[in-house]
Amino acid sequence: MTHLSELVSESTQLEAAVGIARGAAARSDERISEKAGAREADSAPTEVGALMTKLKTYADYDEVKRELEILKVFDPDDDWSIYQTFMRKSHPHT
Repeated sequence: MTHLSELVSESTQLEAAVGIARGAAARSDERISEKAGAREADSAPTEVGALMTKLKTYADYDEVKRELEILKVFDPDDDWSIYQTFMRKSHPHT
């Protein structure tokens, strides 16, 4: 076997090895993408729950703010009463 044919044979083997490595890398990338997608899907309900809680908090705040404005109309000089009402509405379990 001549030196040239040895080099051609070695080149062919290396090309085959590169093809195999590329295929393995592509499969690995697919698995990583699938796992990342699954993680995102798993964390979505948690994120939605956190956002719903935040939304409810803001809705409660707006309601308390409206009630305070109404109380100010009825008795604008009674700041202590307004403060107590606000604290009851914003911290109902205390």
